[in-house]
Amino acid sequence: MGATALRNGPSPVPAPIDSIVEVRGISKTYGNVEALRGIDLDFPRGKLTSLLGPSGCGKTTLLKIIA
Repeated sequence: MGATALRNGPSPVPAPIDSIVEVRGISKTYGNVEALRGIDLDFPRGKLTSLLGPSGCGKTTLLKIIA
């Protein structure tokens, strides 16, 4: 049987990232259709970053908003 670790208190705060792009709380609707909801992203400086996902998931919508 495996042991289960229990943590009390808030989760640790991640170390700050040197971001070239930082996105917080991005949302987009088209009429009644919610295309994006509460998107948070960091693109770290000096790192290759890509967005992957199925057709229609909001990749292009997000990139248009960022641009």
